[in-house]
Amino acid sequence: MPHLLSRARAGLRRLALCSLLLATPAFAGPGGPDHQHGPEPTATALPQSPRLVAVSEAWQLVGILKGGALTLYLDRQEDNAPAAGVTLDLDIAGRTVRAEAQPDGSFRIPAEALGTGEIEVLATIGGAAPDLLVGTIRVPGAAAAPAAAHGHSHALSDFLHRRISVETVLIALAATGAGALAIGFLFGRRRAGIAVLALTLLAVSPSTAGPGGPDHSHGPETATAEDGDAPRRRADGMVFVPKPTQRLLELRTRRVVPEETARRVTLAGRVLPSPDAQAVVQPATAGRIVAIDGALPRRGQAVRAGDALALVVPFAAATGEIAGAETLRAPADGVIATVALAQGQTVSPGQTLVEILDPARVRIEAEAFAPLALAPTAAASIEARGMAPVPAALLGRAPALRGQTALLDFAPRAADHGLEIGRRVQVVVELPERRTAIILPRDAVVQAPNGLPVVFRHAEPELFEPRIVRFEPLDATRVAILAGIEPGEQILVQGALLVNQIR
Repeated sequence: MPHLLSRARAGLRRLALCSLLLATPAFAGPGGPDHQHGPEPTATALPQSPRLVAVSEAWQLVGILKGGALTLYLDRQEDNAPAAGVTLDLDIAGRTVRAEAQPDGSFRIPAEALGTGEIEVLATIGGAAPDLLVGTIRVPGAAAAPAAAHGHSHALSDFLHRRISVETVLIALAATGAGALAIGFLFGRRRAGIAVLALTLLAVSPSTAGPGGPDHSHGPETATAEDGDAPRRRADGMVFVPKPTQRLLELRTRRVVPEETARRVTLAGRVLPSPDAQAVVQPATAGRIVAIDGALPRRGQAVRAGDALALVVPFAAATGEIAGAETLRAPADGVIATVALAQGQTVSPGQTLVEILDPARVRIEAEAFAPLALAPTAAASIEARGMAPVPAALLGRAPALRGQTALLDFAPRAADHGLEIGRRVQVVVELPERRTAIILPRDAVVQAPNGLPVVFRHAEPELFEPRIVRFEPLDATRVAILAGIEPGEQILVQGALLVNQIR
């Protein structure tokens, strides 16, 4: 019996030792398919293509090395428009290469003409505006030889340079303590110290962190470089727009200069019928409505003064008799706007049954919340979404306020104004005072993601910087920039809304 117990105890010792040895690498596990620990990278960072950038006072040149060729984009500095009718020669290491013009307006040379390393390029522009530009491009050499394959053995230096998470260390220490208790029970006090030492070395060995990837890394690397050729908004707020995308979106810029302009104010207004072009039809007697020839007037019907619209038959008249009936007639030329008639309807004297308007003769009632000193000949324009500005003239101003607002009447100067009665509009009025401001198209000012108005400064050939501005509208198509940009800066005036959508 003692012999059987001794053999059983020896077997349990071997089983416990094997379990501990097998469990040690499991503290971290093999990781993912490439032995990494942590989430898989969601996207692969693509390197940005090598670039040649050269600028002068008149031109900006960007070359992109991609697909076995150097594609060059030559644009005018004044408006960012592609160059036309020019030639482009490149001096590379003493050799002159003529860039071949492409149908899309770009130029191209084969990549073999560059060589490798950091290459200085002298670009000669021929044509109506000759110029010389200098730039450099770094061309990568042959691909590096693949790293020698290595197994999952981990040297002490790898272990010392590897970062181990706090959770891994705590799990290892807990497992060591549990293992020490088990070894003390199974192996006795004499061998317990040696066994605990061996277990500790196994628990904190390099295998605790797992084999990792080929470079012993655990988890995806954090990309710090902004790679790729796609448009993007950088962390500093600058918007990277590659030259091919600029050509596609037709981005245009302008070097801004201050201009003298009159100060303008925008008033909310509404289109109303002119008082002398509005008429109503009201009966003088009571009775029932009878249609003329079976037809009653309808909305939108054009009428002339004196046209018969309907009959008002007295109540005393027998059915079918129209003797003594009153004929309702149009008092003025125009178009019927409202109709409140029905066959057999009873009406009373002074009741408005038909309203007639002349759509060509309108007035605009505008509300001013601040005192305005306007000259009788003050220039004004009426603006509404989807239509061109309409010049207007000031008719007059009400002597009393209505709800803390002053009422002003304006009339369009053109007969074919296209303003619909009842439509909400804006009236832009020019004030006597003059000032100096930078004038930009209204589309150049967009709303940034934070809600502030911004314009985009063309900082570099492929970079646009958002600038917060303060502005006032001048008319339907222009704004006056009061603060935020400086004279002489190159500002994006076409395509700002598209650039603002880049994230």
